[in-house]
Amino acid sequence: EIFLPCHALPGAQDGLQIGMALEMVSLGTGGSPTTDSLLDLHWSPTSLPTFFPLHLYARTSPTSSTVPSFSRPRPGLLVSISREPAHEELDGLQDGSSHGTEIRVHGIPTGRPLPESVDGAVVAVCPESSGLGLDSKDLAIPVATYYYDQRIDLSSFMDAHFTSSAASGLKCFLTPVVGQSRTPQWGQFVVRCLASVGALKSMPLLIFEQGGARADPSSPLGGSLLGFATLDASMLLGSEPMTRSFLLDLRLLEAPGASSSLEIEARVWPRADGTVVSATPRPPVAAQAASHRPSADATVGSQKPADSVASAAGGVMAALGQEGHDFRLNHELQVQLAKEFNLRAAALKRAGEEIVTLRRQVQLLRNENNMLKAQIEDEEKLAEEVRHRPPPEGLENLSSAELALKLQRTLEKYREEKSRGAELGRRLEDAVKEAGRGRALERSLDELQQAHLEQNRELQRLQEEGKKLETYRQTTKTQEKVISKLEKILESSLQEVQKAQKVQVDVERLKTENLRLRERCSSILSRRKQEVSEQDEANDLRKKLSQKDAEVARLRGIAHDLKAQDDDNDWAQERSRRGSDPSAEQQKLNNLEAKRLDWEQRAQAAEQRLQMLQTQLTESSKR
Repeated sequence: EIFLPCHALPGAQDGLQIGMALEMVSLGTGGSPTTDSLLDLHWSPTSLPTFFPLHLYARTSPTSSTVPSFSRPRPGLLVSISREPAHEELDGLQDGSSHGTEIRVHGIPTGRPLPESVDGAVVAVCPESSGLGLDSKDLAIPVATYYYDQRIDLSSFMDAHFTSSAASGLKCFLTPVVGQSRTPQWGQFVVRCLASVGALKSMPLLIFEQGGARADPSSPLGGSLLGFATLDASMLLGSEPMTRSFLLDLRLLEAPGASSSLEIEARVWPRADGTVVSATPRPPVAAQAASHRPSADATVGSQKPADSVASAAGGVMAALGQEGHDFRLNHELQVQLAKEFNLRAAALKRAGEEIVTLRRQVQLLRNENNMLKAQIEDEEKLAEEVRHRPPPEGLENLSSAELALKLQRTLEKYREEKSRGAELGRRLEDAVKEAGRGRALERSLDELQQAHLEQNRELQRLQEEGKKLETYRQTTKTQEKVISKLEKILESSLQEVQKAQKVQVDVERLKTENLRLRERCSSILSRRKQEVSEQDEANDLRKKLSQKDAEVARLRGIAHDLKAQDDDNDWAQERSRRGSDPSAEQQKLNNLEAKRLDWEQRAQAAEQRLQMLQTQLTESSKR
């Protein structure tokens, strides 16, 4: 039994997978161990219902197997899988009124063995036995066959199995298979199940025999039903988990009168809410305690409620203590009776063995008595024949001595003939036995000759195949050469394909790089064109600025010359004004002042324009 706890993984039940592998460990040439996986099964725990065992036979399908006959056959695996929930989840399962039950199977006691030796005995506990014919010999353990070489996984197979009608058959929890014995023992193997109150009152335990003449070789669990026993565990229902040993009467189908028993130990777990559903309704303990009160208590109405409650609680506790004491006494009495019953059964067994021995001795004595009676009858018949036979001639002339001598010789001859006849009878029996042995030897000789002929045919076939072996070797070598050439061609083609793929990747990379460089070149050309245009514009601005500077310088020079000329003219006019009209002179001075102001405004505008050109040139150089 392998127990795997899965309740510690609360958030991973949907993705959890349980694996079971069958591996073979072997030693290699260097002494290092190697592991080969022969069988690997995986399933989800949610695919298996709680307390519903699955007896699974994993094997290969008989039709789709392509394994050659000379190779190692693929293995099969027979396993029983059961899912047990946590203890706090028991109350919410099924109809909410079932109890967790634990059955510990001991075995067949020595004092009450089976009538015959049983090979491969297994016990099946069936908590749901409604509608099952326990007396039927055709009752068998249901086995689900899973072909692991097909495409369906084990979880899907489980889901399909439990949703189909195949899962509605016999629901049984199995113990291990034990060897051949009249008193098989299962070593206190524990079976846990969930049983209702009705199932606890009558729970069958079936015993199947997997070996011997009753076994079905075509089925993995093809044993037949040997017998059954019924367990009544309803008395264990209480507020505390109670355990009790049972010695169940085993009813055998082929020997109903046999006094065999099955020793087990049962335990029933109470419900977490404290409720106990009984198979037969009983009045509450408080009412039973109240029914034993005297009638005078009903007339006392002046007592306090606290005193009445205390007295009722004391009565309840006393009743519970009395019931517990009675139960212990009953249990001890039953245990004592079971021990005495075992002792008496052992004494009866010894008496039966002595009776069988005495019967054998009586039969031997009867056979010897019959043989002696047959000898006496033969002697009496011979004496009667001699008495009724007429005496031979000449006996009257013989004396008594001669008659006694002849009678003695006749008796000796008779004894010799009788011993010779017995010897001939023994020889005849030996001859018959030798003839039978000779016929048996002839049959064995015929069988050996037939086997020799078959071996000769097989040898001829193997010789013919051996002659073809050289051709097969040549063909294999040729095929190996062809395969090696094809492998080389395939490797070269793969290398060429890989080279082509690498070249294609390089070409794509170069195309991408070329496209990126082209985009970069176009961006650089557009930037250069923009820079050239800006540089040309700056050069034009510089030229314009130099021209404006030259013009400003020229204008300044002209203004300076004009100013000097004006000064000279003013001086000449002043001199001539002194000698001419003063109003004309004043008019000339006003015109010259207006021209000067005009030229100054032009110079300021040229300076402002020069500053704007310098600002534009600075901004273009920054860009």
